[in-house]
Amino acid sequence: MCHEWKTKWSDNSINTTETDLLNIVNSIKDKNQKYDSIIGLSGGKDSVYALYLLKRVYQCNPLAVNINNGFQSDYVQKYIKRITD
Repeated sequence: MCHEWKTKWSDNSINTTETDLLNIVNSIKDKNQKYDSIIGLSGGKDSVYALYLLKRVYQCNPLAVNINNGFQSDYVQKYIKRITD
């Protein structure tokens, strides 16, 4: 068993984790800036959901970053464009 995990996280609950996340989100919100956070966006469901949470649930204004390494299909590129618009 990982001893570091046990000492740091074994007593964590969803409520304390949510509170920690809200503290982080509230600390990054800045109404004087165009963007208050950066998120990597691959076009997959995990990064799209993370973008949704930041934008719609936590009312942040993230800069979504996607790097096309030449393997993205036209469909994925259009999808990323559509969800970021």
